[in-house]
Amino acid sequence: MARPPGNFGGRGIERKNQLSTTYATTNEFEWWAESFSAYMMGRPDLADPDLVKLIEELLDEAANA
Repeated sequence: MARPPGNFGGRGIERKNQLSTTYATTNEFEWWAESFSAYMMGRPDLADPDLVKLIEELLDEAANA
C-alpha cells in the first residue's frame, strides 16, 4: 500500500492513521486530494489535523496576498 510522504511538501506533515477515504491510501497525491476535498466540503474532521492546519495557512496566505 502506498503511503503519503513522511514530510509532505517540506512542512513536516506525517500521515496519521486518520484518512478521509480508503482511496486516500492509493498514493500521496490522492491522500492530499481526498483530505483537501473533505476539508472543503466542511468535513475537516476527516482530514489529518496537521494537514488541516496547512490548508488553513495556505488559504489565509492566498486571501491576504
